[in-house]
Amino acid sequence: MANKDRKKDQHFLKQINEAVPSGAVVDPSRPDCTYEIDHVYGFSGDRNRACLYFGKDNNEIIFPAAALGVVQDLPTRKQKYFGGGEKDKDQDKYVAGWPAHQDDVTGLDVAGGEFRNIIATGECGKMATVHVWDTTTMTSIANFSLGGTAKGVAAVAISPCQRYVAAVDQSNDHTMYIYNVQRKKMLLTLSAGSDAIHSLQWSKKPNDLRFAAVTSRSLQFWNPADASKKLFKNGTFGSKFQQTKFGCVAFDEDGICYSGGANGGVHIWD
Repeated sequence: MANKDRKKDQHFLKQINEAVPSGAVVDPSRPDCTYEIDHVYGFSGDRNRACLYFGKDNNEIIFPAAALGVVQDLPTRKQKYFGGGEKDKDQDKYVAGWPAHQDDVTGLDVAGGEFRNIIATGECGKMATVHVWDTTTMTSIANFSLGGTAKGVAAVAISPCQRYVAAVDQSNDHTMYIYNVQRKKMLLTLSAGSDAIHSLQWSKKPNDLRFAAVTSRSLQFWNPADASKKLFKNGTFGSKFQQTKFGCVAFDEDGICYSGGANGGVHIWD
């Protein structure tokens, strides 16, 4: 674009942002039209880890795209959306208590077992919020804000019993938050250390409240129910194993933890 054209364009943008001239006749009513999402093309897998899941059966997948939670039926390709609601033109970008995400989703997890219709998602932005929602109704069950210092949600996980959510933020303290879904109450917040966390996974063993966090250098094991109040400790290798970084972690139904190492090995943890 030539310099002359660019200046004209800037002048035009300036004019449309100015006040309406006093002599103009303005119709304040809302236009007789609206919009709806037809289909979402794209997936946030380039920036987010562990954010694509099967739903209640193998005919349904769940994933994030921008500020949406998307549920797609595989045989028909039809989609349902958590979020995407209309806002007024003059409404602020971030509104307290909004029933869906207002910024890009950066973490998603599905409750296990018979509750695979219950989803937890977290977003980036200065008012980072975690939502727990139902794929049956596509509405929020509960939500909580991490506050203005969180700088966004780095990872989120919901317990298989769907009673608890763990989330870690992107602040320098990498604060861990544990939330009671049914009581809609924050149970604790605690700095997880200096290393960034990119993945959280709860144990799948019934009534087991342990979960693991994958950091940039190690693996953390958390136990919110520990009577000694030692809420987490780093996994140690011992003399027989070579230390490595990890890319993922998972539990089985017996509470045994497995992690995938940068050295190409699968590590089983006691």
